Amino acid sequence: MADSFTIELLEWDSNFFNQRIGQLSFEKNATMIEKGNDFDLIQAKVLATNYQQINLLNQLNFKLAEGEIDFSININTKNKGSNSVNIQLATPSDIQQIKTIVDNSFTASRYRAPWFNEQQRNQFYQLWAEKAVLGTFDDVCLLIKEDKHIKGFVTLRFNESASRIGLICVNSSCQGQGVATTLLKQAMIYSQTKNSKQLHVATQLANSSAIALYTKLGFAINTMSYWFYKT
Repeated sequence: MADSFTIELLEWDSNFFNQRIGQLSFEKNATMIEKGNDFDLIQAKVLATNYQQINLLNQLNFKLAEGEIDFSININTKNKGSNSVNIQLATPSDIQQIKTIVDNSFTASRYRAPWFNEQQRNQFYQLWAEKAVLGTFDDVCLLIKEDKHIKGFVTLRFNESASRIGLICVNSSCQGQGVATTLLKQAMIYSQTKNSKQLHVATQLANSSAIALYTKLGFAINTMSYWFYKT
């Protein structure tokens, strides 16, 4: 059983959270093999249909942290109503307000108690958003801004043929105004300018409102997975 997996040290995560965090992998070509007792936290992500791996994690005393659904939508044709969507790119001057919007927004995140505290979670997503604005993690951050008030933002990362949403966040004072829908349209339109054929986004199984929105806009489910943690 011990030979069925490897554990890779996640250096960025470990440095940020000030603890040794490893990623358990069932792939044979993991870049680093470590002993499980060398870590403060080990995480593993498995497909919801891979019962053999799930059973193995249970035997190793991993705990279920969160479920995840990965969606995608084809964007190789012009999106209906795109002419009415104004693309706005976030700039460094927007970072502080974006960080304020992020605060306590990602409560359904897998970065939660008992493994992570609220302050760690908020700081993690604030740094993620900041790096997206600067183009040093995700590639770009789009936003909806009315006068000087940011109503919401979405971050994107691009590869040769597809785009992926990293974060999508709506200001708590702007809920129910269709902001998330407009942000997704922005993401699709901007992705077209990068020659992306598909747009991907993942969300937690607990985030029923996001699941309903993606389904309504025509996103299709690619995979369902589970995150497991072991301390």
